[in-house]
Amino acid sequence: MLASENPRSTELVWFLQVLVINNRARARASLGIKSIRELLQSGVLAKKLRLNLGWGPQVDLKTGVVRIASTSAALKGKPIPSRIVRFVAELMSGKLDPRTLRGPTGEQVPPATQWTQLTDFLQHRNFDRTVWAQLGGKAGRTEAQVLESWGNPAQLIEVDGLRFYGKQPRGSQPRGYA
Repeated sequence: MLASENPRSTELVWFLQVLVINNRARARASLGIKSIRELLQSGVLAKKLRLNLGWGPQVDLKTGVVRIASTSAALKGKPIPSRIVRFVAELMSGKLDPRTLRGPTGEQVPPATQWTQLTDFLQHRNFDRTVWAQLGGKAGRTEAQVLESWGNPAQLIEVDGLRFYGKQPRGSQPRGYA
């Protein structure tokens, strides 16, 4: 997923994406999704969740499938950049300290207490171009329509043109992260 959509992003963006995908996998365990791999190969077809779709683009106009996340770079045989491989290795081995990660303008990882609240992210910068690339000439949705379909979640942080959304605890305000 990282190699497909954001190969030049910061490690902070990748870390936040991993948190979102992990949280989604946990939330969908009741639907039979047991791993991040299974989550990334699931999606929606005819308004029903489908499992074992294989890897592919997030929006596939030929089949009508909308995957949870794009995984198209691997299908095209594109090599994964070494900095992504290094990041994943450090993350999986426990050597990555998320508190040291910074965005391009100094953004920091939210407090660990907010990590499980992250549920979605949206490519804010160049949103229209992203939708056009995924849907081609088909009429795309606006950011407002996407957020409404998600239940208008709170924006918890913005890093490098991506906005991360989730459940904001009652009575709390974002602490300079959005």
